[in-house]
Amino acid sequence: MAREAFDKLCDQISGDAVFQNNSTNPQQPVYEQLMVALKQFGYFDNACQMLVTWPSRGARQTLQKYHADSGFEGCVGLIDGTLIPLHKCPQKDGSDYYSRKGFYVIAALVVCDHKKNITYVYTGWPGCSHDQALTRNSILTTNPEGFFSDSEYLLADSAFTPTVNMVPAYKREQNRQLTKDQHNFNQHLSTACAVLHSFLNQTKDSEINELESDSDYQELDINELESDSDSHDQELEQEASSTAESIRPSLAGTKKQTEVMNNVLEFLKD
Repeated sequence: MAREAFDKLCDQISGDAVFQNNSTNPQQPVYEQLMVALKQFGYFDNACQMLVTWPSRGARQTLQKYHADSGFEGCVGLIDGTLIPLHKCPQKDGSDYYSRKGFYVIAALVVCDHKKNITYVYTGWPGCSHDQALTRNSILTTNPEGFFSDSEYLLADSAFTPTVNMVPAYKREQNRQLTKDQHNFNQHLSTACAVLHSFLNQTKDSEINELESDSDYQELDINELESDSDSHDQELEQEASSTAESIRPSLAGTKKQTEVMNNVLEFLKD
């Protein structure tokens, strides 16, 4: 971590009540406590592995039961792309980090469960990267056998391409409207994904507001999944058409998406 970033982080946390001590044994200075914490967090990635862990087979079965109560039998999590704001333009390939949102960012994929526990993070890509580029290169795609059992999948918004392990909302194709079934499915899926979108937007709002206090950047919403997906689909179509990273869905992926949609529609009838 750069000294400037360390000093800024220290300033942000120094006023927290946890560092206030009325006893006769004063705490160590905040900067010393922060150095110890950062060293522990970064030591052989141990802290990351303890805090961000993929659910075991048994835990995934519990997740499946939870999501089955809303019609998504087999779902073991929610996935979305997010942007992590940077306070400065990176010195190397800086323009690649400039996003369509109007500031410099790092792109990331995040998977969480219904309790907002993050179970997977894949990041480090420049902000110009499409969600699909990250998805294609993540270990969830390159080694799905290590993460999913038969019939297990993640829910996503329409920026993602359907696969046997990823079921997104339906994207409105150019000059074509969604069918009634697809629209109803999207609405129900948006409710299921609201946990992740709310969590990510909460985090991003605080980061972006802080970023704006130090700059003239304009605040813009990021990756919002609306109940009515039409306007969101239009934005995603433009985004997908402007990148070479988009992937055509496989027959197996389309079949999986249709299967889950039919199950949800049957659930909604009951």
